[in-house]
Amino acid sequence: MAALDNYNLAENSDFRNKVDTLMRKVATQIKGETPTEVTPKGVIDKRGNYADKVFADFTREEEYMCSKTAACLGTLTDQSSDNDIEFTIVSVWDDLSKVNDSDFGDSFLRIRRMAIYDNALKLTIEMLVSAGIESADPAKLDDYKTAVAAEDDFTDIVELQALIDSVNIAP
Repeated sequence: MAALDNYNLAENSDFRNKVDTLMRKVATQIKGETPTEVTPKGVIDKRGNYADKVFADFTREEEYMCSKTAACLGTLTDQSSDNDIEFTIVSVWDDLSKVNDSDFGDSFLRIRRMAIYDNALKLTIEMLVSAGIESADPAKLDDYKTAVAAEDDFTDIVELQALIDSVNIAP
């Protein structure tokens, strides 16, 4: 999607109305989050602080979110489903909240969180190696991302290694 297409989408009234409604929904849900093993308190605090910012100055934050959402992945249109738009809002929320990968703890927990939330876009070979994965092949990174996102959860490095091994032997 070209830059002008992103701009036009961000300015489209139907798209803006969807983002407006779904952004409020996501902010409300985030305010109800509690720390877990895969989402530590520091992350919850940053995400919650951004939700507070959204509620305090909604018009300004809606502008940011419309622009960021329209540009994200280049796959949305004014006809995109609410689920697709909400997924994208959730995907960019951490960026707008200034959450860093290191806020989630070690590499294994970050990868586990990707599986739980069905979004492995930020998975890297370095992250897999740091988590303890052997034989991570850079040529198969996109396949690893797909496999991790499709996985519901894994509780230990042995399960993650088995997932990576299954990708490695696939044709």
